[in-house]
Amino acid sequence: MRTKGRELHQSSSRMSDFQIPEKVVKSPKDMRDFELSQAARRFTLFIQSLSLATKCSTLPTETRQRSPSKTIERLITALCVVESWVVDFPPKKPESRFGSTSFRDWHRRLTTASHDLIRSILPESHKAAVIELAPYFLQGFGNALRVDYGTGHETMFVCFLLCLEAVGLVGKSDHRIIVTRVFAKYISIVRLLQTKYWCVWTIHCCQGFFICVPQA
Repeated sequence: MRTKGRELHQSSSRMSDFQIPEKVVKSPKDMRDFELSQAARRFTLFIQSLSLATKCSTLPTETRQRSPSKTIERLITALCVVESWVVDFPPKKPESRFGSTSFRDWHRRLTTASHDLIRSILPESHKAAVIELAPYFLQGFGNALRVDYGTGHETMFVCFLLCLEAVGLVGKSDHRIIVTRVFAKYISIVRLLQTKYWCVWTIHCCQGFFICVPQA
């Protein structure tokens, strides 16, 4: 994606050149520029490739697929940790029109731990990437101030997955398992958060491209 006006890294050859992402699409013109950018094209192609990788696939059959890479294994473990925190923050009576403010407590822990979670996924050679990867991961789990979640947050998580590919930690051969194991786990966590904290039920966008991931 774009960070401070530059394209996302296409390889891991410059491990010291990572920066904290900044929002650069702030106007209709910026959006038009983005739609014509290499980053937008890469994102579209990534979604298409993930969809094709899971064609004719169903989640129950995926237990027989090849073992995941170390990066995928660590990412699934990190997602399980994030999921486990829900029990530590039982929902209070809704204090806003969107849902329970207990979500803010859960999200505060996620914010505090996000860099450590991403470091746990990355090999030593890629640790410097945490400052650029962690914000995408964090943005994938809703907005703490508004106590809500939308398709933009879902898109941020997919951007995070694309970032992992851009720095060379996953590849096209991982696309099937990224959908059936990683994205499916992510969706299950979001549904849990929706059930526990949010008053609205969001229709997912990217999920619609992956037929093997059940719709809500």
